[in-house]
Amino acid sequence: MTGAAGCAGGLYLLSLLTENAEYAGGLLGPILVIGTALGLMFVPLPLVALAGVADADSRVAASLLNATRQIGDAVGLAVLNTVAGRWPPAPPAPTARTRWSPASTGPSPSAPGSRYSSCSSRSPRSGIAIPARPPYGLAW
Repeated sequence: MTGAAGCAGGLYLLSLLTENAEYAGGLLGPILVIGTALGLMFVPLPLVALAGVADADSRVAASLLNATRQIGDAVGLAVLNTVAGRWPPAPPAPTARTRWSPASTGPSPSAPGSRYSSCSSRSPRSGIAIPARPPYGLAW
């Protein structure tokens, strides 16, 4: 019980972090709490799971414990990827008129005198124009 409560407390402390938090002041403490709590939780877990098993059945029980752990890992990872893959929602598909990414900064791509006003080719998959020169003076 102590390990599970400590892990929950460490995860709560991690949820309080902001994007400006420093490592030593904000992240190190919760990581140490979670690491200690996981050590207190995962070491006794197999001992409790195999406590009432007879010696003749201990190999089967240990392999069952390992198999359920691996299946749980695979299912948990699949659910996490499914849920996390949906956020944030996909941006709208670009139109044929799109000359440059909406996320790009700098001058308007279609403005007169813009470095992107003349394009050398179009992407075959999306139809988005590819600039003749790289942005911000980088060389190809």
